[in-house]
Amino acid sequence: MDAWRIFRRILAMIGLLFSAYSIVNEAQNLLLGWPSYVWALIGLVVFFVFSAFEVVSLDIELSSKRPRIKLAREPFVGLVDRWKTVPFSISEKGDNTFIEKAVYTYATFVNRPRYGTENNVAKNVLALITYYDQRGNILVETIKGRWSSSDHPKKLSDIEKLVYVDFPSDGIKENQLDIGMKPFGDKAFYAYNNDSYFPPFNLFIHDKYKITEQKIDVKVELVGERVPRPEYWFTVHNSDELVIRRRKKRIFYKRKKLPTT
Repeated sequence: MDAWRIFRRILAMIGLLFSAYSIVNEAQNLLLGWPSYVWALIGLVVFFVFSAFEVVSLDIELSSKRPRIKLAREPFVGLVDRWKTVPFSISEKGDNTFIEKAVYTYATFVNRPRYGTENNVAKNVLALITYYDQRGNILVETIKGRWSSSDHPKKLSDIEKLVYVDFPSDGIKENQLDIGMKPFGDKAFYAYNNDSYFPPFNLFIHDKYKITEQKIDVKVELVGERVPRPEYWFTVHNSDELVIRRRKKRIFYKRKKLPTT
């Protein structure tokens, strides 16, 4: 992919050379006062200036150390019905196995820098998720998100290692982020992350993560090495059919109380 982009730039430079030559010929026909070698020199100067600009620009992009993490696709809702083994500290014998039935919401991210080099790898990326109502009030304080591809935590000390992922610069490898869940038969929507696997949570449910609003604005911030902390906004429609949609950056306007006379 990078080789193709470089090749296209070379073609553009060659095309500019022919364009400059054509312009010189046309200009000679319109303005006969200048000798042909002057116009040829002008064409070459234009070509070399553009070429120098392209080379410098290409060098800057290839040596850039900034990843470009984007949404790989629109957020989606997934139906989960599978056996899982999840540890609970209340069990002295070890893990408890149960059937998990719930609807989960996800967002999928990918790193697509203009040129994929080792410098553009995004390392140790952490997702910070905050949940708001439509008026801008915080429903659930900022939590560390759970990457779906990570292992399930066996003990609390595992969490700090599981919240970080790397994004290679190939523009292909995707990382899926859990946004929240809605258990069958429950009208509430719940924030969900690695903390949900341990008490006081019971089967991922606890009141501090419980949201009863019909519309929930969700802000996701990605923090990591060389990652410029981008923000992504989503709206979750918490109805009989759970829906999540991407939205533009949310701006909350606080109403100011007018002074009384």
